[in-house]
Amino acid sequence: FDAIGARTLLLTGSDTDAALAELTRRAAAAIPGACIRVLDGHAHIAHRTDPAFVAAIVRDFVSS
Repeated sequence: FDAIGARTLLLTGSDTDAALAELTRRAAAAIPGACIRVLDGHAHIAHRTDPAFVAAIVRDFVSS
């Protein structure tokens, strides 16, 4: 992961299983400059339960 040079956004939900959330933290720690956005009230499948919300976050990230 340390060779990734692109800006990287990782998403996790506040209700995501602890093991998956830990993997997200570990990936972010391994990718230079990566950031994590915690989606309050969402679990691992926020892209399915609230796709417009997730899309807005991704759009904001890529346009900033």
